[in-house]
Amino acid sequence: MKYATWTIKRPEGSTPEPTIREANGTASGGMMLNNDMVLGYMSDNATTTGLTEWNVTLKTQQEALALAQAVNPECFLADDGTIQAPRPDPI
Repeated sequence: MKYATWTIKRPEGSTPEPTIREANGTASGGMMLNNDMVLGYMSDNATTTGLTEWNVTLKTQQEALALAQAVNPECFLADDGTIQAPRPDPI
């Protein structure tokens, strides 16, 4: 798994996931870092070629965790490598 950030292209709201799938990779958003920036995951075979319009930037696992913890200090790495945050207690 690769970690990456990307921006949501406005005004249409497009993201790089469809382009990554067309190149036989996978990608999914994990969390919003701000109104336009996503921290997400890409398959190991995913390429960043052709993704400049979304400013896709690969991150190390530690960089990705640090970005997530800047938004929510309780974020942690799950056993599968995804970044998780504890669910809030039900009211």
